[in-house]
Amino acid sequence: MKPNLIFDLGGVLFDIDYQAPARHFQSLGMNGLKDLFFNPEANNPFHAYERGHISSEEFGHHLLQFAPNHVRLNDIQYAWNSILSGMAPDRIEVLQVLRKSHRIFLFSNINDWHLEAYQNQLPVPYTEFESLFEAVYYSCKIGHRKPDPEGFLHILNSHGLEAKETVFIDDLKENAEGASRVGIEGWHLDLAAGESLESLLQKKGIL
Repeated sequence: MKPNLIFDLGGVLFDIDYQAPARHFQSLGMNGLKDLFFNPEANNPFHAYERGHISSEEFGHHLLQFAPNHVRLNDIQYAWNSILSGMAPDRIEVLQVLRKSHRIFLFSNINDWHLEAYQNQLPVPYTEFESLFEAVYYSCKIGHRKPDPEGFLHILNSHGLEAKETVFIDDLKENAEGASRVGIEGWHLDLAAGESLESLLQKKGIL
């Protein structure tokens, strides 16, 4: 059994609706955002925001370029945060069980707006949630986002973890593969196939 577990947040522990922001932006009369969000280039403003390289205000004003004149920054923030759907309390229980036998960490691609919003939607106070992990890592705070190797290496080096003794769980296959490229065992949580975190952990024999 590998002693170190690194969890993604959105889609693994915290439920998200990937389609909700698109619906809200469309209702605001905003088009042309798909190419922005899925542009793989490093200077993609979405990626820059997740790395903490630009502020929430800068990001919001960038999106306002795609909006009709009546749309305001708080409308952008509301639409942006609509991706967050909350966390089931039983996820807390899973973490409480696993931390008794594993060193557990959190590594999320996240931006400041989502970071603030999700902390207020947890079923327990944020400080209690954070205390379940040995450490939490947010891309907007450390300047590295998955699947780039730097973020994974940062966590390994910060805690003296051996990659071969570490598992990373993410609902995006490319992020699990990014972990594998630095020697971590990447597990893809296949939500589209109906897999749940609990069923994946049971299948792997650690729950």
